[in-house]
Amino acid sequence: MSPSAGAGTLSGSTTTSVTYTAPATIPSATTVTITATSVTNTAKSVTFTINLLPVSIALAPAGPQTLEQSQNTTPSPITATVSNDPGNKGVTWSLTGAGAISGQTATTVVYTAPASITAASTATVTATSAADTTKTTPLTINLVPPPSVTTTSASLPAGTVGTAYPATNLAATGGVSPYTWTLTTPASTFPTGLTLSSAGAISGTPSANGTFNFTVQVKDASNFTASAALSIKINPAPVVITTTSLPNGVVNTAGYSATLASTGGAAPITWSWTAQAGSTLPPGLVLAPTGGISGTPTSAGTFNVTVTATDSSTPALTASKNLSITIIPQLAITTSSPLPNGMPNGITNTAYSANLASTGGFGAVVWSLTGGTTLPANLSLNASTGAITGTPTTAGTFNFTVQAADSGTPQQKVTKSFTITIIQQLVITTPAALPTGSVTTPYSVTLASSGGTGAVTWALASGSALPGGLTLTSAGVLAGTPTTANTYNFSITAADSGVPAQTATVAFTLTITPKLAITTTSPMPSGIVGTAYSQTLLTNNGGIAPITWSITLGSLPPGLTLAPGTGQSLQFHCPSRRLRYASADRYEGIEHFHLDRSSLRRHHLFTQRRHGAGLQRDLAECWGQPACNVEYFHRLAAVLG
Repeated sequence: MSPSAGAGTLSGSTTTSVTYTAPATIPSATTVTITATSVTNTAKSVTFTINLLPVSIALAPAGPQTLEQSQNTTPSPITATVSNDPGNKGVTWSLTGAGAISGQTATTVVYTAPASITAASTATVTATSAADTTKTTPLTINLVPPPSVTTTSASLPAGTVGTAYPATNLAATGGVSPYTWTLTTPASTFPTGLTLSSAGAISGTPSANGTFNFTVQVKDASNFTASAALSIKINPAPVVITTTSLPNGVVNTAGYSATLASTGGAAPITWSWTAQAGSTLPPGLVLAPTGGISGTPTSAGTFNVTVTATDSSTPALTASKNLSITIIPQLAITTSSPLPNGMPNGITNTAYSANLASTGGFGAVVWSLTGGTTLPANLSLNASTGAITGTPTTAGTFNFTVQAADSGTPQQKVTKSFTITIIQQLVITTPAALPTGSVTTPYSVTLASSGGTGAVTWALASGSALPGGLTLTSAGVLAGTPTTANTYNFSITAADSGVPAQTATVAFTLTITPKLAITTTSPMPSGIVGTAYSQTLLTNNGGIAPITWSITLGSLPPGLTLAPGTGQSLQFHCPSRRLRYASADRYEGIEHFHLDRSSLRRHHLFTQRRHGAGLQRDLAECWGQPACNVEYFHRLAAVLG
């Protein structure tokens, strides 16, 4: 038998056995083949294969380790596991570089880093197989100094209020990663609105300006720490004036107030204003450095100004804006009260119209009654125009209060008290048909009126004429002696002395009759004793009714009476008698008459004589004959005149 291939040796070979010895070192895994061949028949053989494995060392931990000063590999030491180690001889340990090893055994060792590490370096712990010294396994120890913060204040970018802070990560060197970052000063020292993550990222949107001084700490995986004092400057946001308009003001009205507003900038903000070209600052108003506008405006108009806001940063940030202030004229009710320039008087049953007026204010003015007051009955107030209209029905003095409200901002409201006097309507109370007058008879009528104010003056209306002989006084006396009979139509006007002046006109009718005359002729019809007698004396419709009748000469026959109001004579049973009469021609006569019941005949004896000569005439017997009676009446009238 002999090895046919591979390393190693055979010894103690016999016809039936052999000893194989592997080589002292096995660089790498290989195989050895041993073949046994029959002596008697060399064609017959058997092959035996032996696998040769090298020694190998595996360390735990297997990869490089990082240690900081004075750190060691405990509590878990470096451990070597040797494979294919004949006799379990283990390893030997060696160190290259700084530090020290201790507690070596065939399988373990402890490495301790130097007490001070100022710069990064490496150390190597090597395990060598005791069985095969050509077999070694090294373990690299990275030696690092403690961590230190490399970020400086100068490297931190400035921020701006209201703008996202640039992405920034704090940086450190040394130590063992990962790092953990914390803020070791109060949170108030860090910029408001920013945060620091444990990974060292600074992010957020600053909300306050200023320079913020703070301290950060970085801790590595080995709990070694380092701190650094840093600062971040947060610049104010640009100054922006946010006021878009200013409220209106009212002339001579105290308490104007407006406050300018802005964003950005470093507080405090200082305000100032200037008038724009062609304008002025509003008289009476002032702008405080803090941005408050106040005062009592004294002039109406629109005032264009430029306001400027200046912050407190260095260099200062500023912003300007054009604004305007409108000062509205003060609303006032200009209609005066009381008269003469206020509410005019009214007249009952007469259309009334008065207009309230105002000045100042803004836009449409709305009128209303206030304070629970009311207008005279049947008058109303137009809310849009301020017109008071209607037809008052009740006389008297009425007090009320009106309010005018404009449509501006701020809205103005003003009130004023008024008085309206409603005068009773002037009316001529004298009937239109005046008392009748008569020619040559003195005439006088005093015209009368009611209502109105003060003295009433009377006058003939234009185009009218009075009856001849009559005149009209201003006191309303229509008097005189009419000269011509007729029916007259004329108009007379009465005017009072109030404000407003009232006039009333009536169309009058005045009848002037002729001079009174008796038209009944003589003689009158005869009567019969004992028989009712009735005759009515007649006139020419002249004179002034009523006509009063009376006997002025002589007397009626016994039993007859003359009714004063009608001129009617009545006869009752009476004896015969004689009637003596005289005419204007100095005729005298005696009428003898008697009544004869049986014959119903009347006998007339008419004796007529003129002074110095007698004349006698008998009238015909004509009782019951109308023509004869008429003749008798005519004769009697002619004689009696």
